[in-house]
Amino acid sequence: MFSRLINRRLPFLLSGLCLMFLFSCGGALTLPGGQAPKGMTPFEGGKFEASGVAHVPGTDGVLFADNGRGGQVFWMRLDQNGKQVGATKTVGVGVGIEDIEGITTDGTYFYVVSSQSRPKAIAGEGLVRFKFDARGQSAEAAESISGLKSFLVENVAELRGEGDRKGKDGGVNIEGLAWDARRGRLLLGLRSPIVDGHALLVPLRLRDPRGAFSVDNLEVEGSKAVRLSLGGVGIRGIEHDGRANVFRIISGAAEHQDQTDFGLWEWNGDERQPVLRETNRFDPKLKPEGVARVTVGGRDFMLVVFDEGGYTVLN
Repeated sequence: MFSRLINRRLPFLLSGLCLMFLFSCGGALTLPGGQAPKGMTPFEGGKFEASGVAHVPGTDGVLFADNGRGGQVFWMRLDQNGKQVGATKTVGVGVGIEDIEGITTDGTYFYVVSSQSRPKAIAGEGLVRFKFDARGQSAEAAESISGLKSFLVENVAELRGEGDRKGKDGGVNIEGLAWDARRGRLLLGLRSPIVDGHALLVPLRLRDPRGAFSVDNLEVEGSKAVRLSLGGVGIRGIEHDGRANVFRIISGAAEHQDQTDFGLWEWNGDERQPVLRETNRFDPKLKPEGVARVTVGGRDFMLVVFDEGGYTVLN
């Protein structure tokens, strides 16, 4: 009788142990319906409000941003399982940009963008690019563009008339940044405004790719935003996934909206016939704000970073 009881309960015991293991490692288990468990692994070396992340090509590390720490990004090494190795290191970018809400790379430069939703952020540098020396773990050759919000309001059809509205009231609030290698441009992901239920991506490029990194050399492709249907909420993070050849987008409510679950989406990159698929959801308390495809030791995975001070891995 005892053996029959054990046989009946063994599968449940094993399932429980597996779940305990996944949560203890901070991994993100994708449940039926795409629901991710409520858990994360805290960063080593301090409390960080992570607002974006990008893999450093050819290394076992990433750079992530913290919207509460201006003029800085943070270097973090990972092992093949996506677990942090060593403490997080602060890297000064050389420019005092405030409220950094996105980071990406074109393979040569790294770019960071300010939200442009707070007075201090609007008055300062809006977009910065720099080179990163992984060996020395330092930034160099930083260049910056100021007056970004004014430029966007004047040059993006959907943003005209948004100059005076505050981000907390649904005005301009940038929270995502991605490099589109196929078209040689940057994509700014807007948390707000949301237009006719659609989230907005602003495609930016340098008129002369070899010219100055300046607002005078900047243009909005087509003078309008790309509109994406993400369930009526805005963009909280975006990055291109080279392995799957899709953009990964984190969706979430704008400041003036009721809080809802955050979503992780795939977008095929097509503006005229966009194909979107929600793959995961996260508890709003975690506040996911950055996602990146990372390759370490021949193994690749997606890293998601949270404003609440940690990260998780999606295979």
